[in-house]
Amino acid sequence: MTPWMATVALVAEVAEPVTAAIFLVCGLFLLEVEARSPALDPGCRRLARGVGWAYVGVAAIIAALLLLGIVPWGVARSG
Repeated sequence: MTPWMATVALVAEVAEPVTAAIFLVCGLFLLEVEARSPALDPGCRRLARGVGWAYVGVAAIIAALLLLGIVPWGVARSG
C-alpha cells in the first residue's frame, strides 16, 4: 500500500465513527427539538420526525457495520 493510500485509509477509519455520531446527533436534534416545536405546522413536524428517524437509522447502520468489522466506505482495509 502506498503512503497516499495508507493516509486515505487512516482518514476513512477515523471518519466513520465521526460520521455515525454526526448523523445520530442531527437525528436526535430533529426528533427532540424540531418535531416538538409549536412554531411549526403539523406537516413540518411530521417531516422533521421522518427525517430524524432516517438519520438515526443511518447512524445505526454505520455503527452496526463498524461493530461487525465491515468498512462501509470500502477503502480502509484494502490489501
